[in-house]
Amino acid sequence: MLHEGTGLPKNSAAALSVLLGPTVIIPVIFLILERDKFVRFHAMQSTLTFLFLLVAGKLVAYIPVVRNAGGLVWIVGFTLWLVLSMKAWNGQEWEVPLVGKLARKFLGAK
Repeated sequence: MLHEGTGLPKNSAAALSVLLGPTVIIPVIFLILERDKFVRFHAMQSTLTFLFLLVAGKLVAYIPVVRNAGGLVWIVGFTLWLVLSMKAWNGQEWEVPLVGKLARKFLGAK
């Protein structure tokens, strides 16, 4: 079953928006092209999650006391990347704590 917008099935489009989420640009393209709420949610959540992790990683690098915790940011990011990709591929909407609610708010959903 093809979906309008990118022409991809919704679980494939959602999974791609997460798999390519660290680029931040690809999920934004899915946000612009897609009209499906499921795909848009995953694209928005992916964008916000990886932007947050990018900023957190940069901030941690500048704080001498926790500078060595930068690896922890990478581990959290990689774990979220795997979990979100699998959930999107399986057609599930799993919310990252705080970020998922923010994504829904930005999309105008409850």
